[in-house]
Amino acid sequence: MNARLGLLGRVARKLRHLSAPRPVNTLAEAIKDARRIAFVGRTRADAKTAGWIADAERRGATVDILPTMLPYRREDGVVMSFLDDAPRTPYDCIVLHHRIALFEHSWSYALLDRLNSMLAERGTVLVSAGPEQIPRAGLERLFAARPVHADARHLAFAKAQGGLVRPPEAAISTLDAYWALSDTLLRDKFDPRLANVVRALGIPRASPPPHDDADPLARLQSQSYRACSARTKSALVEYIVSLHFPGRRDLHLVDLGAGSGFNSLELLLNPGGVGTVTMVELNYNYHWAIAALYDWLGERVRGKVALAGGPAQDYRGRPADAALISGVLSIVGEENREPLLESAWENLRPGGILIVFENMQKDDPDHAIRFNETRCTPQMLDAMLTSRAAPIRYFHAQALKEMDFEEVGNETVFRAIRKPV
Repeated sequence: MNARLGLLGRVARKLRHLSAPRPVNTLAEAIKDARRIAFVGRTRADAKTAGWIADAERRGATVDILPTMLPYRREDGVVMSFLDDAPRTPYDCIVLHHRIALFEHSWSYALLDRLNSMLAERGTVLVSAGPEQIPRAGLERLFAARPVHADARHLAFAKAQGGLVRPPEAAISTLDAYWALSDTLLRDKFDPRLANVVRALGIPRASPPPHDDADPLARLQSQSYRACSARTKSALVEYIVSLHFPGRRDLHLVDLGAGSGFNSLELLLNPGGVGTVTMVELNYNYHWAIAALYDWLGERVRGKVALAGGPAQDYRGRPADAALISGVLSIVGEENREPLLESAWENLRPGGILIVFENMQKDDPDHAIRFNETRCTPQMLDAMLTSRAAPIRYFHAQALKEMDFEEVGNETVFRAIRKPV
């Protein structure tokens, strides 16, 4: 009797196993019938780890690799970049690489909205699921729908007709401004009337509009870095500021070496702690880009931005709650590093924070790395910051999390120190 019951139990379990729905492989389902596919990663190298690309091409699909950074020219001469016109839109499927973390932040919303606009009517966009991404519930609000396929690693959403439903307080991004101004920014087609905006922002005398004869691919590469680094830099600065000033919405930030202004302006397009920014930028060419972005963004940034020329190490102005130095120490010259840090420190209000983000010197640098010989080592940078008798806090460069000193090593991270009250 017991043997018969045991046999029946095993048969029942076997039947349940056979009848149970098999787990869905979201990636496989999303691309299985797609003929035109786009892969969007940080660089072209991200595609090397995507084994599914070769399988899709073997069955006759075309796969375009569109990096957000480091655009490249294909063998047929076509330039491949997320920031340029895609060669084969609309796409049946777009796969966003997991290394592009999606934050609950205006830039990430604009990225997804742009990808959605590149889809065919019945197309799908595939995003990563996980703790360092926008939660599923947040994505469902953006797409106003549940995913058509989902597993532990991926979520696939159908094209949202009419675009994504972005939160009103973060409905516009500098990425939207880039798409509207790409011809202006990539080809220096600045309206001469922007000279009035440059002067209104604080530069007494606007220099002539820039003109750059560099190779178009090189120009696109520079613009890709400026526009797309706001994805992480703005989100991480906002996060660091929120930890130091919980509940504040009126903070003043000084960006020392602001470049074309994407990172600072993005801070004003979210309901974070930064209420006003001063951008300090010596290169007058960038003044025109800042003015173009500021003018296009309109009322969302009106009256919240000031611009200062001259060397960052000489800046003295409105006391700041936060000062940002990003990618500047490597290029100002060793003799100007300490004066720049001292200037930023002295210009902080008591209790203010200094945030430093610098690429570290590599022992065996890739040939594409610029300024490696003039970069700081972690020891050099930490020594300069700790000379101000304030402890250093370390933050990840691609995720909203603080790191222990032992985790940092030679990684590029955000360092933050607080001025004593």
